[in-house]
Amino acid sequence: MLGFSGERVLATSHMASGLDYEDALTLQCAISNNEKEIASFDKDFDKTKLIIRIEPPTV
Repeated sequence: MLGFSGERVLATSHMASGLDYEDALTLQCAISNNEKEIASFDKDFDKTKLIIRIEPPTV
């Protein structure tokens, strides 16, 4: 596992798919933890094929 600094550096590569830095960092952390899905209302995660966005149910 990379340290947090390494995660931040790798996250910048995900910005090429249209993610902002915060989303790119969230994506990189999920990838580093071998996650295949992310629960989010943020449709920006649909811009990448690296993770599947699951929209949480509304209350």
